[in-house]
Amino acid sequence: MPDGWEKKSIPRQFLSAKLNAGLRMRPEEPWYGILNDDHLPMTEDWDVKLVEALKTRPIVWPNDNYSGRISTPVFDGDMVRTLGWVSPPEINHFYIDDVHELLAECLGCSRLESVTVSHEHVNAGRMEKDRTWAERPSNARDRDAFLAWCKEKWPEIRKRLDC
Repeated sequence: MPDGWEKKSIPRQFLSAKLNAGLRMRPEEPWYGILNDDHLPMTEDWDVKLVEALKTRPIVWPNDNYSGRISTPVFDGDMVRTLGWVSPPEINHFYIDDVHELLAECLGCSRLESVTVSHEHVNAGRMEKDRTWAERPSNARDRDAFLAWCKEKWPEIRKRLDC
């Protein structure tokens, strides 16, 4: 584990609730990041490089070696506190990356190409389907929650972030 990191165990719940529980446990951190069980850091000092890049933008993410989407983002702590969440609580698991991509686009952020954290996703054929995969929430439920969030919450968030 990287220097200065700590591991916390919390009761089993969907991803969005876990991310937001982390924020509640540590509400004053300078940055927050997501590293899931299917992410494999490939670049030396990947964590240091991502955090360093936050000096010029409020969201940064590495090349994921899979989809090109945001799957291992790091967020400026002040931005997260402005939002009040790392992931919208209305969404359980799916579409979290879509929210992060909306934020990144709105704020003019981009991927840090010099860092790779490979997303060893089941759909990429790099990981076996396991209990976590089998017990994932409903994609349709999260799609509906995301679409409602876009309609009801996103316009106000854009104003708060001034983008």
